[in-house]
Amino acid sequence: MTIPGDGDPSPERPIIADWNGSKINIYDLNGIVQDAATNRIAIYDRSDFAYPIERMQVAAEIVNLDDEECLALESTIQLDRTVPWSPEGLNDRFQSFLAPQDQYRNDYQKRPPFHIRQVTFANTFLIADEETGNRFVLWLQHESGKLIIINEATLIGGENKLEIHPPAIHSTSTENQVKSLMRATALVADFVNAFSVEDRYSYKTAGIPLKREYVVGQERRTIKRSTVAKHLGDTGLKHTQSSSDQRSDHENPAWAEEHGIEKFEADEAITLSDIGGLERVKKMLHDVATSFKHPEVMKKWGAKRPQGVLLYGEPGTGKTMLAQALANEIGAEMWVLQSTDIYEKWLGDSEQRIKEIFSRVRQTDGPLILFFDEFESVVGITDEPSTGGADNARNAVAGIFKQEMNTLAKENPKVLVVAATNNLDRIDPSLIRSGRFDYKIYVPMPDQEARQEIVVNVISKTMLGNEEGAFKVFADDLSVSEVAAQTDGFSGADITEIFRRLGLSRAMEEARSGQEQPPITQAEIVQEIQNFRQNG
Repeated sequence: MTIPGDGDPSPERPIIADWNGSKINIYDLNGIVQDAATNRIAIYDRSDFAYPIERMQVAAEIVNLDDEECLALESTIQLDRTVPWSPEGLNDRFQSFLAPQDQYRNDYQKRPPFHIRQVTFANTFLIADEETGNRFVLWLQHESGKLIIINEATLIGGENKLEIHPPAIHSTSTENQVKSLMRATALVADFVNAFSVEDRYSYKTAGIPLKREYVVGQERRTIKRSTVAKHLGDTGLKHTQSSSDQRSDHENPAWAEEHGIEKFEADEAITLSDIGGLERVKKMLHDVATSFKHPEVMKKWGAKRPQGVLLYGEPGTGKTMLAQALANEIGAEMWVLQSTDIYEKWLGDSEQRIKEIFSRVRQTDGPLILFFDEFESVVGITDEPSTGGADNARNAVAGIFKQEMNTLAKENPKVLVVAATNNLDRIDPSLIRSGRFDYKIYVPMPDQEARQEIVVNVISKTMLGNEEGAFKVFADDLSVSEVAAQTDGFSGADITEIFRRLGLSRAMEEARSGQEQPPITQAEIVQEIQNFRQNG
C-alpha cells in the first residue's frame, strides 16, 4: 500500500509538527498503514500525564468506505474517573475556550489552526483543520470522563445527521491526516491541563500548554476494536439528546497463614517518602495514615476516616508497593488477597470463603490492612452470567463484599481495606462508591522527575547494600538524568527490572569466570534500556 504525498517516510525519519510549545514526531507512516490494514493498532499510548489526564491513546485502522481504503483515526483522552465531570460545566467551558479568537493573547496561547463549532448533538463539536481541510468529531463523554476525537463517525437523530469520513488513502496526504489529529488532540489536552482538584467544577482556567513531546508510531501494538466510532451516534444520542503507632498482635495471628493468605510484614516495606515521584498520590495516602493513627481527633470533630482506598492505574506503577508503604506508615499488618484465595470449585464455597475472611478481619484487635490485589478478578461482575456457575459465584462474591463493606469500619475501626486494579472499568461502580471506597486514587506512570527519583533510589540501595572497600557496582560515568530520559514511558517496575538484569548479568559472568568484573557503565545501562524497550 503506497502513501501519496508523504515523501519517503521511514522508521528513522520522523515527521515533525509543532503545537503551542509541544512537538509531535510521527514515525514510519508506511509501517502504520501496513499494520492498520490487518489490525486495529495503538500508535500512541501514554499514561504519564499530570492531573487530570489519566491516559491518552491514539488508534488507527484501515476501513473500507465506498470501495475506498481509508485510514480511520481515533484519539481518546481519559480524564480522572473518580470525579463527576459536569456536562454543563465542561461543555460551556470548552465552548468559551475555543470560540473567541481574541482570547489568544497570552504568551502561552496562540489561536489554534482549527475552526471549531458545536453541532446539533449535545456535547459534540466539529473540528476542521484550516490548513489541511481534515475534519474530526470531538465528543465529550462525561459519564466515563473521556474526550474522544475521531475522523469516522455518523450521528443521526430525527432530521439531524452528521457524517464524518476520512479521505481515501490514495487521494490525500496521510501525513496531514495524522498531523491534524495529533494537533487537535494536543489542543484538547492543553485545554484540560490547567484543571486542578479545586477547579474541576468551576473550570475557571484552562489552556496552559503541556509543552510535551508526542512520539507517534514508533511503538505500535494491536488493540481491541473500539465500539466508539462505530456506534458514536447511538451512544451519544442516548446520553445527550435531552436539553438539559505500633502493630498489635491479633487474636489469632496464625489464621492467615493456615488459610494460605499472604501476610506482609511492615519491616519488609519502604515508607511513602522512599517512593520516587507520585507526590499527589503520596500526599493522599499520608492523609489516610494520619486519620488512621489519630482516631481521637477524628472522633472529636465527628469526622470519619476512609474505610476503603482504591488504587488504580497501569501495570507496574507501584500500586502494591504503595499499599505496603501505607501499612508501614500506619504500623499495620497487611493481609494480601487475590482471587485464588477466595474462589473454590464447589458451589457456595467461594461465598463462604469471603464471609469467613471478613469475619476474621472483624475479630482482629491490631491495625490491619486488608489488601485485595488485582481487585477486578475478585469482584468483577457480568450482566450475563455463563451457565457454568463461575460468573454466578463472582457476582455473589461481589454482592457479599458490598454488604461486608457497609458495616466493617463501624464494627472494627482498626481495619482499612485497600484494593488495587489495572482495570477500573471492569468493576461495578456501586461497589466502589463513597462509603465503601472513599479514596479512589489514580497512580500514573512516572514523569521525568519521578523516574529520576526512582533511579536514585534503586542505585542508592544497591550501592549502600553491596559496595565494600574498593568494589564498585556502578562506574563513575553513571548519569541519573540520562537514565531517566532514556526510560521515558517506563514504569517504576520496568526501571527496577532493568537494573536487576544488569546486576544478575555481572554476577553470572563473575560466577562463571571466577574473575572480578568491572563496574556497570553508563553505556551498558543505556544498551539494556534499549534491549528492554525492544524485547521487554
